Amino acid sequence: MRVSYEKLFLYFFKNNISMLSASKKSGVSRNTLLKMKNNEPVHLNAILALCNAYNLNLTDIIEIIKE
Repeated sequence: MRVSYEKLFLYFFKNNISMLSASKKSGVSRNTLLKMKNNEPVHLNAILALCNAYNLNLTDIIEIIKE
C-alpha cells in the first residue's frame, strides 16, 4: 500500500497556489510539502493543517493506493 498526494497538488495547480504560499498559509514546512510532492509519508498534523487552511477534507488531499 502506498500514499498519493496527487489530488492536493492538482488542487494547488488549478488554484495557482505555490508551495511557498501553501507553506505560509498552512504552517506546514516546505520540506514536508516536498515530501508530499514525492508521495512520501508525513505526519497527520501536516495533512490536517492543509485541510484547515484550504477548507478541504482528507479525501481531497490523500489517496491510499493498494498494490
